[in-house]
Amino acid sequence: KYWITKLKDGNCWMTQNLAYNGGGTSRGTNCSGWQDTNTVAQYCSPGHTDGDHASRGNYYSWPAAMNGNTSATGTVQGVCPNGWHLPTSNTTAKGSFGGLTTAYGAGNNSAGSAIMRGAPMYFQYSGRASSGGISNVGSGGYYWSSTPNGSDNAYALYLYSSTANPSSNNSRYDGFSVRCLALDEETYTYTVSYKLKDGQVLHSDSKVPDTQTVTTTDDSYVFKVAFGPCLSTGSCGGNWTGDDGQTYASNGQVTLTPDKPTIVMTYNGGGNFNI
Repeated sequence: KYWITKLKDGNCWMTQNLAYNGGGTSRGTNCSGWQDTNTVAQYCSPGHTDGDHASRGNYYSWPAAMNGNTSATGTVQGVCPNGWHLPTSNTTAKGSFGGLTTAYGAGNNSAGSAIMRGAPMYFQYSGRASSGGISNVGSGGYYWSSTPNGSDNAYALYLYSSTANPSSNNSRYDGFSVRCLALDEETYTYTVSYKLKDGQVLHSDSKVPDTQTVTTTDDSYVFKVAFGPCLSTGSCGGNWTGDDGQTYASNGQVTLTPDKPTIVMTYNGGGNFNI
């Protein structure tokens, strides 16, 4: 069981370090036998897992944090439980360490370090593991992301008294802590509506197209533009002008995004079809 909090970046994060025994070869409780080799998936369990925010949890090499799936991209579960995944890095996108530091105004300085280590995030100076054993407990915090940097390195959140670096570059063999998060998926509603120009009169057998509405988690949606109705003149299938100033053909396409989730189409009339 882990403490979980929805943070300002819109995601639900574990607010204590992962203590799952897995992802690679166990190096016991004192990390004895840890190999400084970038391809080795290994972890150790110091036993500091008393269930509160200050628990150190386990140390994982990057291949172990990725659960051996070192070629994965995008949202990577790694050693996180089902429905959870590793943060990304070297970006401020949703679900990244950079996105989290930005949401809390945590700069790469002493004030930023204090913010990240305080409530409600509770990142710890949990130290690190290497072939020399466990070190820097109480003075440094290191948290793996799923983002590689070349074939030998990967990015991590690094915390020190004067540092809160969300994109620290490190060797993959380093034994770092892991925090997991679950994306709180946003839904978007996209709408296309249609109207006639002033003075236009519909043919008795025609009507203004119905409003098109879709709710989805997709960050864009492509609608098929409605066929232009028939006017009293008998012509049908003319173009539309969107409130974005663009012209859209009957049965053409319009793409909506969260930045512009709605569009109103005004009928231009005309067209090559006749009743």
